[in-house]
Amino acid sequence: WHRNLIAPSFTHKNMTTQIESRRLRSCLFIANLLRRFERLTLAQISHYWQQSADVSDGRPLARSSFNDYRRAIADLFGLYIECDHRTHQYYIELSADDDLSEWVLSSFSLASLTQEGQEVKQRILLDAPPQGMQYFTLVVEAFRAKCCLKATYQKFGAEPYDCLLRPYVLKTYKGRWYLLCQKNEETALKVMALDRFTRMQLLPDVPFDLPDGFSPQQHFAHSFGIYVNPGMPPTVRLRAHGQGRNYLRLSPMHPTQREVQVDDETSDFLMECHTTPDLTLELLRQGHLIEVMEPASLRQAVAEELQKCYKIYNEGLNL
Repeated sequence: WHRNLIAPSFTHKNMTTQIESRRLRSCLFIANLLRRFERLTLAQISHYWQQSADVSDGRPLARSSFNDYRRAIADLFGLYIECDHRTHQYYIELSADDDLSEWVLSSFSLASLTQEGQEVKQRILLDAPPQGMQYFTLVVEAFRAKCCLKATYQKFGAEPYDCLLRPYVLKTYKGRWYLLCQKNEETALKVMALDRFTRMQLLPDVPFDLPDGFSPQQHFAHSFGIYVNPGMPPTVRLRAHGQGRNYLRLSPMHPTQREVQVDDETSDFLMECHTTPDLTLELLRQGHLIEVMEPASLRQAVAEELQKCYKIYNEGLNL
């Protein structure tokens, strides 16, 4: 008697979960399809839809269902699918927060892998997720509640200390989350790694909101990595040798990067960004493919690091 009473509820829960899972897969399919082809008519979308056993049973995609998925994609991922009425093609309307929408879409796509079999999952190799995720949602909650945070922070090789934080911006770089904030009574903005916090809590009775006129995008517009130097950024001139040219064309080092001079063996690129330690390390990572031409201070910084490397390795060879 008890089994008969419980079974319908359990079955209903399973069916609801399956429906939600299929709906999510359908939204991901349509969003990724338009990211891939950029513009498609409903007939073309329906064609690919019918070919995917993961989202359809071979039947075409009805317009009413497609519009329903469009609304769901906007709610889930912040991506808005518009229609060009001249060509009857659908496309994703890009917005200022497109990077965040891409992150959300990618995260949902990865999460959907839990539905795949082991044979598929073991063929997808991922880097470790950004460090410091345990405090990510708490900082976002502070943004939402417009309040401060109380935290304990411990730098590498130092003693932990308590601090009051006025949170400004969350930013990722090289597999770590960083918080741009003001600490205690200081007015200068600090960058603190989320994975170095050992404790954090909301202070709902201590209000804080971004100052009028502060723009996170403008603050980091000329940064490289997580640090921002005072004053205007210099013009950095890089000379790419051989395959280094293709690397910079495919993966620009900075949004302001542009190619200004090309010859048979090299290309020169200009960009306006602060010459931070993060930039120096990135240039070292490129080895002989990328040469710093200007400013002289950055060229000298890279040369000094190379000399240190040479000394270490040369001494090792002479042992």
